[in-house]
Amino acid sequence: WVCYLDMVCLDYSGNLFDASLIAAVGALKSLVIPPTVVADDGEVMLKQGSGSNLTIIRYPMPVSFIILEKKHVVADPSAEEEQFQQGRVSIVYSIEGDLCLLKKEGGAVILQQQLKKCMKVAATHAKALAKSLSVFASD
Repeated sequence: WVCYLDMVCLDYSGNLFDASLIAAVGALKSLVIPPTVVADDGEVMLKQGSGSNLTIIRYPMPVSFIILEKKHVVADPSAEEEQFQQGRVSIVYSIEGDLCLLKKEGGAVILQQQLKKCMKVAATHAKALAKSLSVFASD
């Protein structure tokens, strides 16, 4: 199977990366793969019955931060705050606490102590975010 995921942003109030990743994971979690059978000639055909859910091993939960005035760090920025950013840090942890992504954009420097604090906030927030989203409640 091949799965394509298209997103359309209906309203933008900031922090599109986090919202898009959460929406993508929710969509993939609800994906049902139809049952198939392979014929003797190699042709794949759909068969009757209920499908199976996509197995997702790690659920990524993002938290993004922006850097303002080259010294302040703001979590989950609004569209207005993003207009003034000099840099951005996106951190993604799995629900289990594994670091999945750490991405720094822009020219502003982020100090090591600021980055450590952001990582701690992101790890804590990932677990709280997953609990608050009903799509992940059964996991």
